[in-house]
Amino acid sequence: MVVDFHSESCGPCKELTKSLVAIVAEHPGAVTVLRVDVEQLPDLATAHKVESLPTVILFKDGQPVDRIDGDVLPKDKLVTWILRP
Repeated sequence: MVVDFHSESCGPCKELTKSLVAIVAEHPGAVTVLRVDVEQLPDLATAHKVESLPTVILFKDGQPVDRIDGDVLPKDKLVTWILRP
């Protein structure tokens, strides 16, 4: 599962959203994305130490295993990051 911490006013967040939507469509059943608007759920963002946007956290078996803070990877690199073993 990928958790995308974003804000509707964040330009790079919108770019990342387009990539994530495409990745989910291209890999049905293999990728789940949960989008969290930090303005609506600030406590959740604080709990995960989100300090810059966008922040994407990769979870495996319910545990965070990696994160990307304040950066938008190209779609191909994002796919590799998400689908790694």
